Amino acid sequence: MCLADDQQSTSLVQRATVPITKGGQTFHIDLIFLPHTKGNPTLLGVDFLRISGIIMDMHNNFWYFGDKPSFRIPFSKDVPLPVDDSPVEINSSSCPTNSTPSGVPLHSNTVDETETNDLHL
Repeated sequence: MCLADDQQSTSLVQRATVPITKGGQTFHIDLIFLPHTKGNPTLLGVDFLRISGIIMDMHNNFWYFGDKPSFRIPFSKDVPLPVDDSPVEINSSSCPTNSTPSGVPLHSNTVDETETNDLHL
């Protein structure tokens, strides 16, 4: 397998199709899990963006579903990267309340508690 940092590795992996809900829509995505890692953090890639129809507007700092371009959701604020190998703490204050330019409508309704994560990417 080729990891995100381009390192080549051969290891035992597990695969599962799991439902992921974002913005009130649920998508069944094939995920690969590395059983030897702690906590199994998940990185959603381009395949998830294609299947879900998510469009990322990096210049204006928001994302939306292709079929709902007026339903714009802001990205999280920048999180400082560690200088050494120390962990970085991410908390709810990392999420913006108004990180997109003024005049850009944002979705602000409460999301269903059954969702995999909040609306911020």
